[in-house]
Amino acid sequence: MAKTKPRIKTKNPDRKTVPKELLNSYSSTHILFNLSFMTDHKDFKLIEDIEQKHLVQLIKRMYNLSREHYKDVMLYEKKQGFEDIKETGLKNPQSLLKNFNSTKMIEQSKDKFFYFFVLYPNDNPVCARVIGKFIDKSFYILGICFNHDKLYSSKR
Repeated sequence: MAKTKPRIKTKNPDRKTVPKELLNSYSSTHILFNLSFMTDHKDFKLIEDIEQKHLVQLIKRMYNLSREHYKDVMLYEKKQGFEDIKETGLKNPQSLLKNFNSTKMIEQSKDKFFYFFVLYPNDNPVCARVIGKFIDKSFYILGICFNHDKLYSSKR
């Protein structure tokens, strides 16, 4: 027997779409984070596979980056902020983009760059990178890499 989708109660049960005035009514001045498109490729860690201390650090880093104004964060040096890298600088960019491409999100991402931030600003206790793509001021986390050899191509 097929599962039925649970019905969400709304104030207006006849409404099937979001009103147009709400679609573009919010514009953030800070970075937003989205974890919906994380890859399941073996070279990158899934949230379920990451040690709890690294998850706590990920939340701290996301919290700190999202507290500051977007323009300020993008001007930080790479130890504190974001660094960009072209697709050609990665070993296997398509493995990161698998889930992202399937939803046509890639069409909204206007540049050919991946962006990443370091999980631990001094690479201590581990050297880890959180890699993703920006669409407007939303950072879509695609993967977390704990091994640089699997992340960067030799063309860098």
